[in-house]
Amino acid sequence: LCEKPMATSLRQADGVIAQAKKSPGIFTVHQSARLDPGFVHIQDVIRSGALGKVFQIRRGGYSYARRNDWQTLRKYGGGLLNNNGVHFLDQVCQLLDSPVRDAWGDLKQIVNPGDADDHIKVIARAESGMVGEVEITYASALPLPAWVVMGSRGTLVSDGKTSRLRYTKARKLPKMKVNDSHMVATRKYGSGETIEFEEKTMPTKLESKRDFYDYLYDSIRKGKPLFVTPESVRQVMWVIQQARKGTAFA
Repeated sequence: LCEKPMATSLRQADGVIAQAKKSPGIFTVHQSARLDPGFVHIQDVIRSGALGKVFQIRRGGYSYARRNDWQTLRKYGGGLLNNNGVHFLDQVCQLLDSPVRDAWGDLKQIVNPGDADDHIKVIARAESGMVGEVEITYASALPLPAWVVMGSRGTLVSDGKTSRLRYTKARKLPKMKVNDSHMVATRKYGSGETIEFEEKTMPTKLESKRDFYDYLYDSIRKGKPLFVTPESVRQVMWVIQQARKGTAFA
């Protein structure tokens, strides 16, 4: 069992995966945030279809606080991207509907001492066009949503404790024709359509029935498939590599 991040570079990660395939036993990475109750809740809402086809997800972590330990030094692998960023990116990658095609990042050092990043923004686009975004900072003096999920029928906003959903009552909106004219009669814009919405508020802190080590036990003792495969974590490592390109933290 390897702590996250599984390596300090994509090249190292590939080396570890290659060696694991040649070795007896199992190899997995402690991406335990896949079992966070708030994340499982988001998964459940998306799978329910209430939001329609989800096309964009934003995962955020916001605070204004400084630290001066090893996490502020790059020589020890410090920085927000390697720390909380790995968990958040893993969650977002799990929610995308296809493998990541391209990614971009902006990393900054704002309030902490040392030389590691304390403000990160990473955008990943899946092969389908679905977009996932992670933003974490130690320099936000006001709280912002922990989750924003946008779909063809509605939107979810969550502070990590409570989610608010607003979505269309109709599961499918009626077809609409385009008014193929270069000007609008009466100069009134928009279709004039009235859309009815449902609104719902629900807790996100659902009790988890199993933890990471329950799944690990099942793999070691019962031969069940790994809950976290090294290959799924490699995708996160690739996104991290892309996010660092062109920044002072490459």
